[in-house]
Amino acid sequence: MNNKKKIFVWGHKLEQITDYSYPVIAWHPSGKSFAFFSMKKGELYFNTYNLQRKEIKSRLMLFFDQVLSFSYSDDG
Repeated sequence: MNNKKKIFVWGHKLEQITDYSYPVIAWHPSGKSFAFFSMKKGELYFNTYNLQRKEIKSRLMLFFDQVLSFSYSDDG
């Protein structure tokens, strides 16, 4: 199955060094959503994407500089 769909585009192109450490992604154990961290203008955001509703919710993560990895607990 080779179906691809772009669900998130953020920022604008600048002539600068690309930060390949983002996005950091983890699937929810139910398989019905996934979460990812992204940066915008030096601020860190936690985003969740619900596959059934096809919507993204974003939350600004204050007091964090960078997230390199994360995962859900086994029970979600």
